[in-house]
Amino acid sequence: MAVCFGAGLGLHYFLETAPPFWLAVAGVLPAVFLLALWEVWPERRGVLLVVSGMGAALLAGLCIAPLKGQAAGVSPQPPPLAGAAVEGLVLGRAPQRADRREGAPPVRYAIAPTSIAGMAAADLPERLALVHQQPKALVAPGRFVRLKADIAEFSSPGRTTDGRIKQIAALDRPLRAVALQERANIASARLSLDILARIQSSASGDAAGIAAALIVGERTLLSWPAVEALRKSGLSHLLAISGLHMTLLAVGLFWVSARSVALASRQGRRRRTETVAIASALLAACLYLGVAGGGDPARRAALMLLATFAVARLFGRPAFSIDSVAVAALATLIAWPESLLQVGFHMSFAATLALVAVYEERLSFTVMRRVSVWTGLSQRIWIFFMALMLTNLVAGGATGFFAGYHFNRIPVYWLLANLLALPVFSFLVMPMMLASLLAMPFGLEAAPLHLLGVGGSAIVAVGAWTGSLPGAVVAVPASLPWSASLFALGLCWLCLWQGRWRFAGLAAVVPAFALLWV
Repeated sequence: MAVCFGAGLGLHYFLETAPPFWLAVAGVLPAVFLLALWEVWPERRGVLLVVSGMGAALLAGLCIAPLKGQAAGVSPQPPPLAGAAVEGLVLGRAPQRADRREGAPPVRYAIAPTSIAGMAAADLPERLALVHQQPKALVAPGRFVRLKADIAEFSSPGRTTDGRIKQIAALDRPLRAVALQERANIASARLSLDILARIQSSASGDAAGIAAALIVGERTLLSWPAVEALRKSGLSHLLAISGLHMTLLAVGLFWVSARSVALASRQGRRRRTETVAIASALLAACLYLGVAGGGDPARRAALMLLATFAVARLFGRPAFSIDSVAVAALATLIAWPESLLQVGFHMSFAATLALVAVYEERLSFTVMRRVSVWTGLSQRIWIFFMALMLTNLVAGGATGFFAGYHFNRIPVYWLLANLLALPVFSFLVMPMMLASLLAMPFGLEAAPLHLLGVGGSAIVAVGAWTGSLPGAVVAVPASLPWSASLFALGLCWLCLWQGRWRFAGLAAVVPAFALLWV
């Protein structure tokens, strides 16, 4: 159903106009007819239920985007504005990359506009991402401002629009009329700025940039050489707050909470201990989501964690399964249909789907144990490093196509770089990130932030070394648009189908890889 829903949504985005309403009504009739055969054809009830469910999901995907105001096709947008008078509410503020030697670095503001001169209220963008090149004074989140800005290009309604600020002045207006969600965004932005100031006071250079990227999702403090080194080596995914970060944080806190509750309560039951641990992990994930700014990757990761960790474990289901991935994908597409077209959705769900499909078989661990000549602790270490290699191979193979499709280049030594960097990331960087967050309310974050910076600098060094090897990056030409759909459907077939029929998905995956070079 998740695949059919996504296919219907993708078909909608490929159309030039939104589907008519009669199509939705007519599309329900086949499903009703199939269900009408429920009593007539009892031996095929499973087939009837599957076919009708798939048809309904395909139709729902085709019609969900217009219902959420995301019509296919391009509607006429206002022309670019120069020196436009804008009034709005500052939701957030972040520094730009400070590469210049003289003058204050530029500042980026996230503003919810209340009025733009010469524009109707219905055409206002939801957000303005405006850069102030020469700031003399900074405006805090939660203040209303009046400014003049050059807005080069307007996006469709409901999206973020970029521009540059010429003049900005704060207005003395109360926040009484501001919605609760906007107040939460402002509180999150203020907390992120406070954490960012503490990071910059305890670390400097790329160490501070790594800490800022992992804790508050601010990647602009990293130098360009460090960013390029991570991109060329295939390590840039470590800086995007995603399922890997959420899972390491939540699983680590789940383990600590479960052990603590079990030790504190001698008569505590396993069910109650696990419930408390799950609640602690989800609370930490929600706080991390708020501190990180609630971007698209973080929201997807939190939703995935909710589907896998909370719902599955509380109902006695396996925590990581294909069902959980399908529920998370379906919920993501219903909540944010436009995510189907975003590279973060492609990369995160491709990697997660492939990894869960491989580890559900349990064949890999059986092979690792049989080929191991050690026992006890040595065998555990062997299995860890072999599982790390298998994880990188599977995730890299699943996301390699999308890396070439979206970024037009594929890092060659991504496996070597990840094998060297992931142990440092898992056992030093992420624990120190959690420790620094827990220590900040008491002013004791300097030591864990220093260790976090040491681990981050080591990861940058690994990226710089592997990125400098001969032929580290292979350039890929711009590909045909439908090749991504072909690969996605083939990957879903490989991972979702059971038995030997699953290998029929290679008939779509192999040509999709070949089309990368066309």
